[in-house]
Amino acid sequence: DNLGTTSTLLLNEKTPRQSLELTNPSVSQEERPSTLAGFFHLGVKHILTGYDHLLFLLTLVIVGGSLWRWVKVITAFSVAHSISLALAVFGVVQLSPDLIEPIIAISITVSAVFSFRGVPTQTLHGGWILAFGFGLIHGLGFAGVLAEMQLSGSRALVPLVGFNLGVEAGQLGVAALMLPVIRLLCRNQQGARIRQLLTALAGLMGLYWFVTRI
Repeated sequence: DNLGTTSTLLLNEKTPRQSLELTNPSVSQEERPSTLAGFFHLGVKHILTGYDHLLFLLTLVIVGGSLWRWVKVITAFSVAHSISLALAVFGVVQLSPDLIEPIIAISITVSAVFSFRGVPTQTLHGGWILAFGFGLIHGLGFAGVLAEMQLSGSRALVPLVGFNLGVEAGQLGVAALMLPVIRLLCRNQQGARIRQLLTALAGLMGLYWFVTRI
């Protein structure tokens, strides 16, 4: 398999038997794609099961505001994690998951704090800056799936493009479901209280993940 690694076992009189166990925590050998469409599907699957990434996305958009604000925030997040994903896959930036995962968790809490304060007025100054900054970290988290395949050079191009497009498609699909609901909750004070409650719960969840990951 040109996407995996090779191992050699030597048998001799002293060791007539050898055992080899292959494990992959995220992508099994059977699930490992080899085409653009396969990596696209993997990207969609990864974002839909990446609850920390989705929760961060929720804290970005739950403030409400204009459609233009949503476009700026979601675009900033998408561009940022696309950049850092590419840098990680090509080996330009390499950070330990032990560092990345806690930062991803605390990013949810930080974003939730800003959003909680902004819900009553539906404004969040610098929201796209926050989305871009933490989006760079989230992209490094996405890169873990491709990093396990030990891709390099030209072999990484098709997986990178397909996987990233899948992540973006899945993210936009989730956002498309979130936004109409948030728009309804922006109509009255009761909706604002619900949004603040959801934001607070998201922040607490991020804090819980942070504690369990450090």
